[in-house]
Amino acid sequence: MLSIVNLKKMKVNCRYENIIKGLSDVLDSGFLLTFDYGFLQKELYNPARFNGTYRCYFKHDISETPYINIGYQDITCSVDFSSIINLGKQYGLKTMKYTTQGQFLVDWGILELIENVPEEQRTTVKNLILPQTMGDKFKVLIQLKNIKSFEPGFYPESEFKICYQCINDRIEN
Repeated sequence: MLSIVNLKKMKVNCRYENIIKGLSDVLDSGFLLTFDYGFLQKELYNPARFNGTYRCYFKHDISETPYINIGYQDITCSVDFSSIINLGKQYGLKTMKYTTQGQFLVDWGILELIENVPEEQRTTVKNLILPQTMGDKFKVLIQLKNIKSFEPGFYPESEFKICYQCINDRIEN
């Protein structure tokens, strides 16, 4: 299968290695949590993403034009979580979990907490977890270092699944 990708719009953070190495160096034992929007390489470099991985935000509008609203818009790109996972392995970090922000928050009990949020603020909380919002767009990567074992159920997998992750954006076990 031939994949065509517009490399001019694909952005790679060359500082991943320094960041992951630095964090691993200072972490004797524990967990590293990464929250950001992005994908695994299989999904990130999917031909459907031919126009690239960067986006521009101006007053809640999204565009792919970095040369307008100069100085007033945010320009960002999707994180390559496969690179972070592979660099983590290289520097002694083991991947424990990769999931969407929405599923992570559900697993850790946000549905019970939302009951205490005033009705007029619940939409804001829902945007953190629902598909097609931040719940699906943001991913969570949990890596660990020098943790031999932890209590069963340490990561509280919820029976309620809201992940609509693309099949290309799942870690193969």
